[in-house]
Amino acid sequence: MLYKIAAFAAILPVIGLGITILIGSALLETIWIGISIVYLTVILIRVVFIYPKRKSAR
Repeated sequence: MLYKIAAFAAILPVIGLGITILIGSALLETIWIGISIVYLTVILIRVVFIYPKRKSAR
């Protein structure tokens, strides 16, 4: 389950970086990379610390 969340979370920064590369602005690429790092860090923190572990019914 965690790998699915991580894979989905990684899609948005890659798409955004591709768009900024197509536009051709180095400043936008730098800003987008910074935003992506913060975004992925927040997602990682949510996945590891906030989502509770499943308790088995057995």
